[in-house]
Amino acid sequence: MNTFTINIALLVTIIASLIHVANCASDIYVAHTQRISSVQFQPPIIEHYLDTVNAKSIMYCVAACNKHDLCRTCDYDSSTKQCRLFESLGSTGTLIPSIHTSSVFILNYCLQKTNNYDLSTIYSEPDYICTPALPGQSMTVYDAFQKLILANNNVPLPLAERDVYMSSNGFYTSSSDSSAIRHYGYNGQLITTYPYSSSLSCINYNPKINTFIVCPYSIPRLETQLFNPNTSTTMSQQNISTVGPPFYSYYDTNRLYISYRSSASPITIHLINGTKILTADSQSTGTFTPFTLWQSQLVFGTGSSISLFNLNGTYQSSWSYNFSSVVSLIGFIQHDYAGRRYFNDYNTNPSNKGVYIYNQNSTFYTVLNRACVWTCAIKITKRNITLVSLQSPTSSLYYYNF
Repeated sequence: MNTFTINIALLVTIIASLIHVANCASDIYVAHTQRISSVQFQPPIIEHYLDTVNAKSIMYCVAACNKHDLCRTCDYDSSTKQCRLFESLGSTGTLIPSIHTSSVFILNYCLQKTNNYDLSTIYSEPDYICTPALPGQSMTVYDAFQKLILANNNVPLPLAERDVYMSSNGFYTSSSDSSAIRHYGYNGQLITTYPYSSSLSCINYNPKINTFIVCPYSIPRLETQLFNPNTSTTMSQQNISTVGPPFYSYYDTNRLYISYRSSASPITIHLINGTKILTADSQSTGTFTPFTLWQSQLVFGTGSSISLFNLNGTYQSSWSYNFSSVVSLIGFIQHDYAGRRYFNDYNTNPSNKGVYIYNQNSTFYTVLNRACVWTCAIKITKRNITLVSLQSPTSSLYYYNF
């Protein structure tokens, strides 16, 4: 959604003048900051939670968000000095009424530069991509991804990489033949390899509880691994039995969602301890079917359409993206910080390979003409755009620095 609604009794303060954030380590301007009092922020997906830090004041909290390469929204509790950082734009999340000492701050970098920084020329995301790395400049989505293609910065990745999870400090891949979880920086440099006892397919991560969840290749179970970010080590937690070999999983705060490699089962819904509690409606049945969560819905890709379910697996509606003549089978679905939706064509026809970019209302932005067969992932930071493409015969990372 492009706007959000709060109780009119809540104090809303717009800081419309240019703010020079008091941050000794980063001399970046925040052109437009919105403060909403007596609320906390809930991101649309758990991946958009970045970190919790202690901050002496509001300004230090906003400075911490401004400095972070991914942060665009933060909330601050002046009684506890707790500052939470989020990747999401404020307009994509939910404002939860809270105590009067808590406030949400939304950082907006979409300012068209003029001699006087005229705030009447603010552009808005998701139609534009805005970054403090290019002060006063805004790019359309099409222009930004054309720059990624024309830059042609290509870092080869091992062919065995089968799935990818984009995090706040790089990306993690699962391997189908070398039995490892690998951690890469956004420049494609290998940071750490975590040996694993079996070949893997899917990988996901819950940043709030520092837990990976992985799918052993062709085995009907999931495995969870507790990750220690301070020591960069993993520790086995539990095995979760499934009705068949999983294709994709999503680890939310309270639940685990699983789709399958064959059409034998619809999505199953489990508690965090692995106990199966629900089976989604039959419209979630498919072969190699990707899905994700966005706000309070499961977003499920099958054929050339997107189906929406509530979080209990009840079918709600379907959206056709009018590309059935090109895309035969959606292979991955992802949303970025502004709610832009990405998916690929899981197809063997080379002319059909690419990443399609849409708005939430099905408005088409562009197709990213980079081959993506098995899966892809995209991350837009304040400094660059990164595309990870896993496929045969070659897997690659593409990037463009603003």
